[in-house]
Amino acid sequence: MQKLLIIVLLNLAFYLRILRFGYIGDDIESAKRNPENKEFWDKTTFRQKLALRLRFSIFETTPEREHLLSLVLHTFCCSLIYLAFGANNVSFVAALLFSFNPANIQGAVWLGARQYVFNACLVLIAWMFPMIMPVVYIYGLWMVVSILPAPLIFLFTGHWNMVFLIPLGILLLKPFGIFANIKEKKTDCTSIMIKFNFRKIVLAIKTFTYYFYYCLFPYRIGFYHSFLYTFGITKKDSDLTLKFDKWFWLGIVTITGIVTLLITNFSGLQFGLFWFCIFIAMWCQFPIQVGQNIADRYVYLANIGLMLAASTLLFSIPNNDIRLVAITGLFLYYAFRMWFAMRMFKNDESLFHYNLMDINMPEQFAVHNMLGEMYLMQGKPYKAVYAWQEGLRYKPDDSCLHGKLAITLLKLGHLPETLYHCEAFEKNQTLDIEKNTLNKIIPLIRPEVARQLAEKANGKA
Repeated sequence: MQKLLIIVLLNLAFYLRILRFGYIGDDIESAKRNPENKEFWDKTTFRQKLALRLRFSIFETTPEREHLLSLVLHTFCCSLIYLAFGANNVSFVAALLFSFNPANIQGAVWLGARQYVFNACLVLIAWMFPMIMPVVYIYGLWMVVSILPAPLIFLFTGHWNMVFLIPLGILLLKPFGIFANIKEKKTDCTSIMIKFNFRKIVLAIKTFTYYFYYCLFPYRIGFYHSFLYTFGITKKDSDLTLKFDKWFWLGIVTITGIVTLLITNFSGLQFGLFWFCIFIAMWCQFPIQVGQNIADRYVYLANIGLMLAASTLLFSIPNNDIRLVAITGLFLYYAFRMWFAMRMFKNDESLFHYNLMDINMPEQFAVHNMLGEMYLMQGKPYKAVYAWQEGLRYKPDDSCLHGKLAITLLKLGHLPETLYHCEAFEKNQTLDIEKNTLNKIIPLIRPEVARQLAEKANGKA
């Protein structure tokens, strides 16, 4: 009971500051989804109506109350980790490491990832009380697809027959609207992303490897990761991400090591690794990619197993002093990085600027793109231009950045620069999802700008 209280109090004290945070990104639109917004409610499915009516019947939506709910859910999940895996020293340390691991930041802080936390809680409850797994599984699947492989955790237990729930889960994907949701997300993907190709096994191995080491040692933190982000933008980018590089070979070694451990013995360490593998596999972009290449919310459920494995490994250190130093060092590293990373969720501007810090991912050109869009909406076109130009420093051939610069610079009256970016846009045709809109605008701009520049040149002559 004392250890459980420590977990609860540490989480509440550490994350209390998020109650002062506002909405970011999708949260802003989500906050509008209340019963008074008739235009939105007319477009929602029955499944969405049920979920949202439950949400808004509990409380009036405000940032403070919604962040409080996220804080309670994350704390509850961490408490369940301690209880579900034996309420011992190993599960205690696993719960603490999970509590403050920066890889869990979206689940712990971001409102948009709350359903992933909810499903993690459901899986842990089902592990404690296996007989309720069918009900938990169906309800969790209705919330979000992350629970789909959950019955596999019972594979090596007396409740192994739970695995037969997975075919039922697959059959429920369509009536639960998950196929429709995937189809909607496909509109944000290019043809290369959604087309089946055996070469994507390379992508899957790299993605698995990145998630594995990112969860253990999160060193570059951000909402939008740079790793494999360019896959699908152009054929050149895609071929580059599918090369046999260091991440691929590290992945081969890592996966071989994990498989060897799993087939030679099956203790707490192996069970934690098995848990991680089954829940992360569905997010490894194989056979098709839907949504973000890398997203922290995808690892929330999988990371429970990895932290259990890490705790088991730490307690295998025979020397008590060395063990204490190792546990304390890892815990403090997680807490230190999480404490400073949390501030990115204050508002959109904080999100983008933290993502682009030198210690994180300044080369993430897509975030420069979004930052520029935000400035443009705020009526700050020159700041938008600067943000897009910064993006071009890291990806000079990005047609989306060139196109937006061309349109904005034309409005600002910078004709030579507009023509340059028009030409660069046409030269660097990409498969990015925004090119269709820009393709309709740039061909209209270019000849007009060229004509105006020619008239000015003739006038000077």
